[in-house]
Amino acid sequence: MRLQSSQSLRTQSSFFAVLLLFGALCAFAMARQSRGADRAASPPPRIARPSAQVLFCDAPGTSCSPAASFSIAKLRDLNIVVNWTHLPAGNHTEGLAVLYGSGLYQSFRKGLLAPADGSFSTSSALPVAGTWIARRSLTGTWTVQASLDGHIVATRAVTLRP
Repeated sequence: MRLQSSQSLRTQSSFFAVLLLFGALCAFAMARQSRGADRAASPPPRIARPSAQVLFCDAPGTSCSPAASFSIAKLRDLNIVVNWTHLPAGNHTEGLAVLYGSGLYQSFRKGLLAPADGSFSTSSALPVAGTWIARRSLTGTWTVQASLDGHIVATRAVTLRP
């Protein structure tokens, strides 16, 4: 009789061990499934990268009528307007590189404080009248690269005519 009781206890113990193992596997599978559902339900927030639109004007300020071509005989300053969007709020450095031919003609750097909405406009004047541009008739295609914190964000060409 004692032999049967001991064998019955071993059978019950094995049954409970298998039952416990099965329960642990079910709990693991359910936890893993709920983590996958959470990931599918809420994708990570998408962060927009800063962007810029470069415009050229013959009048100062940021609200001018832009053009792609100018006569150096009639142009005092070439105003370069940069409309920034998706800027992270805070302090940044804007850089403008004015290129002619295969080289750098002039560069500008200025600090700016971007507001919470991430939109900001700047204006920089490139003197033309009385400079090498007018004296040496440096006409043709010029390129402006706008950078933010040392990274080029936008490039735009403008034509200067005689």
